[in-house]
Amino acid sequence: TGPSIRRLGARGHTAASTGASACASLLLGRATSDPIAFGAIVPLALGAGKGQATSARITNLGEELGVPQGQLAAERNTLNAVIKVIAPSLYAWLFAFGSARGVLGLPFYSTALLLCVSAAVALSIPEERWTNSSPQGVAREGGR
Repeated sequence: TGPSIRRLGARGHTAASTGASACASLLLGRATSDPIAFGAIVPLALGAGKGQATSARITNLGEELGVPQGQLAAERNTLNAVIKVIAPSLYAWLFAFGSARGVLGLPFYSTALLLCVSAAVALSIPEERWTNSSPQGVAREGGR
C-alpha cells in the first residue's frame, strides 16, 4: 500500500485499489469454476488497502476541524456496526432475488457497482483536498 500511495498519490491509490476490488467482485460474480474464482485473488490483493488513504484523510480532516479523535472513532465504529447489521440481510435478499432470475452473482455485481461509485467519488475530489494543507489546518498548526 505504501509504495502505491507514494507512486499514485492518495486519490490515485484509492481509486485504483477500489477499482481492483470492483474487478474482483465482477470475477467472483461470474465465477463458474475454481480457476476463475482463483483469478480474483490478484485483484482482491491489490484492492486490500483501499481504505487506508481515506482513513488517514478523515483523521487529518477531523483534526483540522477540531473533532476529537475519540468522537471520530466512535462515529466510524457506529457506521461500521450499522453496515454489518444491514449488509448480510441485503446480500441475502440480493442472492434470493438474483437466483430466482438466474443471476446468482447479483450480490457480487451490486458490490462491484458500489465500489465503482466509490472510486468515482474519490476521483471527483480534487487532489489538493487529499492533503492537510488547508488554511484552517495551517492556522491551527501554527497556534500550537
